[in-house]
Amino acid sequence: SLKIVLSVYEIWKIDFKLQSLMSIAGGLLSGGLLALGYGMFGILGFVIILLPVLSTSYAFRSYKNNMAVYVDGLETLNKDLKSALSALEKANVELTGANQSILRLNAELFQSLAKVFDMRDPYVGGHAAQVAIYAVGIATEMGLPPERIELVRQAAYLHDIGKLAIPEVILHKPGKLTEIEYEFIKKHTD
Repeated sequence: SLKIVLSVYEIWKIDFKLQSLMSIAGGLLSGGLLALGYGMFGILGFVIILLPVLSTSYAFRSYKNNMAVYVDGLETLNKDLKSALSALEKANVELTGANQSILRLNAELFQSLAKVFDMRDPYVGGHAAQVAIYAVGIATEMGLPPERIELVRQAAYLHDIGKLAIPEVILHKPGKLTEIEYEFIKKHTD
């Protein structure tokens, strides 16, 4: 398995450099525009220039609140995963005659993992489940045995597991990725 080791500077470059520069530039630009608006049009100019700044602030606060809900959802799913794993371990101990129960718990575990991936990247909602449906359909059409079809289903649910290692700032970056960020994204399959 490939291990990615980044220096503190590289992490700063990926996560904070652009954000720091944008904050400083944005503050200077906003302050300058507010002064210019006030100087040219008085309080009306100040208000007209302040409106986009306030709306942007509101948008960032909304994003932060949405992320809090997202984190709560991940914590809930994490508890569900722990519960499912605990139940699966208990079922493994009581193996005699419990094969159906183990298979059901195993299926639930993979579905829970897929939900975690979807919560991590809400723009792809239900993607892992859709991939699993298509993969099972194709495997069935190919005439694969049931055990093999189950492996294909599980692999489909887990195909984006590497996205968990991608920092939020890169995964949800609105603009073009830097060369370092793009290389980092490509390694999620490893």
